[in-house]
Amino acid sequence: MINFNVNDLIFTFYNFLFLVVRVLSFVIVAPLFGDSSIPKKIKLFFSFVISWCFTFFVPITNLNLLSIDGFLVLIEQIIIGTSLGFIVQLMFSTIKISGEIISFQMGLSFSSLIDWNTHSNISVLSRLLYMFLLLLFLEFNGHLWMISVLFDVFLKIPIQIVEFDSSSFFKILIISKFIFVDGLMLVFPMVIIQLMLNVSMGILNRIASQISIFSVGFSLTLLIGMYIFYLFIPIFPLIYNDIFNRVVFSLSVFLKTYL
Repeated sequence: MINFNVNDLIFTFYNFLFLVVRVLSFVIVAPLFGDSSIPKKIKLFFSFVISWCFTFFVPITNLNLLSIDGFLVLIEQIIIGTSLGFIVQLMFSTIKISGEIISFQMGLSFSSLIDWNTHSNISVLSRLLYMFLLLLFLEFNGHLWMISVLFDVFLKIPIQIVEFDSSSFFKILIISKFIFVDGLMLVFPMVIIQLMLNVSMGILNRIASQISIFSVGFSLTLLIGMYIFYLFIPIFPLIYNDIFNRVVFSLSVFLKTYL
């Protein structure tokens, strides 16, 4: 005879709802999954599928969602999922910053389009680098890595009342400063070459003032910039791999707070 307990069914639903809230918060903020081109129904369905798979391995909680503790735990799941998605999003922000700097140095900053994720103008070169990183991210099985990290977080930070350490959020801010460091190191050779080219144009203008530097300089800067960008394409996967390893290390540091 099968015993049907309504209370067990209710707490099972509450436990599943906590899982869905954390996974959905991560999916909305994280790159690739949270892209605006993906319909919201697919994101919700994807979150439900992942949560259902995690249900068999994640410890069950007996918190009542309608209580104060249950409401606080629900807010905690949103904070945890959003923080993890934000850390992964930093890696893609590095590439966008690099693309904007390269476009400005090459004179392609006027060539822009609308980024539907941020609803702002973004240069074409920055979008190209973003798509290149996205393809490399899939090649490195980054989507599977994000799901595995999310599962590890459920094991290390279970669904319960967690005493947050304020220093952990400062660690996220410290990690974010590496966006500019990685972006600068990515475009540093191109910036140096473009700076030397501009200095050479200035010297040439002083020597032969009859030459129209503005008409020659723009075309020369664009051509040399495109050629340098072509030479750096084989190096980009190595740089992306270093950035990817930095994100993995940052997440491990972030999770050690709760071990």
